[in-house]
Amino acid sequence: MAVELTQYAKIKDNYCLVYLGSCEEYLLQLLLFRPIFERKYSGISIYLCSRNVSTTLDGIERTIKQKDIKDMRNMFAYIREIAYDRQHPIEELLKECDINEPIEVTPRSGENRCVIFSQGSYPTRSLDSGKIKQACKVARQVGYEVEIDTDVERAGWVMGVENQWVVRAAASGLRTTLISSGVGDKLFKTMFPAIEILDLEHI
Repeated sequence: MAVELTQYAKIKDNYCLVYLGSCEEYLLQLLLFRPIFERKYSGISIYLCSRNVSTTLDGIERTIKQKDIKDMRNMFAYIREIAYDRQHPIEELLKECDINEPIEVTPRSGENRCVIFSQGSYPTRSLDSGKIKQACKVARQVGYEVEIDTDVERAGWVMGVENQWVVRAAASGLRTTLISSGVGDKLFKTMFPAIEILDLEHI
């Protein structure tokens, strides 16, 4: 559909990245990289769209829900849907846009408590009971108390497969260990160079 020139002038710098899957960490990764995209491509404004049931981006400016995207379509010069297709979609987007800089974080400490977040959404595999026990052993060997899938707020160390809680911990500056599932390792190292990668298959 053709857009009038005056309308195009108003929307030409507005872009919308749409992710409608169940991996909430992808939304957080897009949110963390948004300032970097906007610095690299000066003048653009990036909106993020999530599925209706998602609360990850609630209250954050320039975010919308799936139910609103149809009515708001005329606000955007370009709408791009992000989806998993055998490659990590956020990593592929960064390659396409030639972005490889890390997320700036300020290291902070917490309690002597390690929280292990075991749950992943496809394509990330959740930890089974055996791997949870292995991860607990790693943390206890260096003197940490361990909790499973509880609260990140008072943790001094967060371990887990790729999920929103591991992203939140790393972005907040907590000591963070990604338990490798073979999906997001490279992206996490790009985002957070100080992050530890733990492969439970080889311990």
